[in-house]
Amino acid sequence: MQKFFNRRQADPSQRNPAPLEGNENSESKQNGIFSKTVRGHLVAMSGEFVGTTMFLFFAFGGTQIANTITPASAPDLQQLLFISLSFGFSLAVTAWVFYRISGGLFNPAVTLGMMISNTLPWTRGLLLLPAQMAGGLVAAGLVSCMFPGPLAVNTTLSHNPTRSFGPCAVNRNFPGYHWIYWLGPAFGAILAAGYYKFAKYSHYEEANPGQDASHPSEDDPERGE
Repeated sequence: MQKFFNRRQADPSQRNPAPLEGNENSESKQNGIFSKTVRGHLVAMSGEFVGTTMFLFFAFGGTQIANTITPASAPDLQQLLFISLSFGFSLAVTAWVFYRISGGLFNPAVTLGMMISNTLPWTRGLLLLPAQMAGGLVAAGLVSCMFPGPLAVNTTLSHNPTRSFGPCAVNRNFPGYHWIYWLGPAFGAILAAGYYKFAKYSHYEEANPGQDASHPSEDDPERGE
């Protein structure tokens, strides 16, 4: 019996049996017509489009309701709080849902900053930008169609070019200061990426060691007993 097992181990044909006929075809069918990289880009683009649309739809919807009840020319504290919570809760929920699909960025400025800091490939980032812009445009269009009255969403105090572009495009009204909501976030993204690179180059994790540990290090005399 031992000799039989020794012969099987020594025979390479027994260790590596030939693949069954048709396995290669079935594997290619499972992979589909697109490569893994292309499929990843398509999934990420769809996630950013759907996520941006949902995020801004709920945010614009809350803003539309608040500005319809109380004119935007005379806002009060309750109105501003309602609009802020609409944006905050909408972003929290949609980012939590889509972060495993596309990263949950929903903002061209954030995407730009991640590309500059090399935490997001440039090809992926350039593909996400039009998806985000399209999502903002669709969200503004849906709110304009589904809620009564003209779209009452202003572009002031916005750090998201998509959030600014959608309402202006739907209302067909781009104010003269609209460029600020593109240049400002882009400049902020460049500064943030620059500081990130500086911190990484300076080995920020060595500036305050042991902060990620659950217990003080025994080798660190300053943290020991």
